[in-house]
Amino acid sequence: MYLKNGSEQWILVHIEVQGWKDTGFAERMFQYFYRIFDAYDKKIFALVIYTEDYSETYTPPRYEYNFFGTKLSYEYNVYKIAEQDENELLQSTNPFAFVILATKKALYGKTAAQPTKLELKKQLLRVLAVMKDRLQLDKKDLLTLFIFMDHMIKLESQYQQEFNQEIKNWEGGTMITYEDELKQEARKEGREEGKREGRQEEKIEITRNLIKLGIPLDFIKKATGLSEKKVLEIKEKLEKE
Repeated sequence: MYLKNGSEQWILVHIEVQGWKDTGFAERMFQYFYRIFDAYDKKIFALVIYTEDYSETYTPPRYEYNFFGTKLSYEYNVYKIAEQDENELLQSTNPFAFVILATKKALYGKTAAQPTKLELKKQLLRVLAVMKDRLQLDKKDLLTLFIFMDHMIKLESQYQQEFNQEIKNWEGGTMITYEDELKQEARKEGREEGKREGRQEEKIEITRNLIKLGIPLDFIKKATGLSEKKVLEIKEKLEKE
């Protein structure tokens, strides 16, 4: 990644999403840290995202070890969704703020009655409408945020039907149009991916046949366009058969 001063820094980001009380969590965070550090020997940024809404279930953001004078203290960053300021989220220029807001609303409505949950979803739909214009969200990002919100707050059938009607009324049903367009794009991408996979399988089969004929690997690599590593992998598999 590039830092604000323009320099480039290679870092590892370790993120844990925690939604329940775990007395051994801090120790587990430290275990992950030293295993990652031992494997890569790179700087590590650790972040815990707490998704539950009861502050008393949070464990201290540190692991401490003290045994006959051998001491260790490991601390990590913590982000608590339930404690985020809604006004700041509404004013944010980062579309991911909507994800945080939707999650916080879902926490609030976890034990609420269905009419309350319905109202929360309607509120979030109105927020998304404003964010769409303010941040100039494209169709794909808009639909991604909508789908996330729709799955975070589940409604019983009759209330979901009422919410679906609200979607149809929003901007002339553009959300439904977007969803249809993106489904078509996904099907097109799927077909293209299938073609690419087919071509790759064809190259692998050709490579296998050329190896069996004793053709030099350098020639095979140039003829098929496969990497040297891939050609060697195919050769090793053939030798094991």
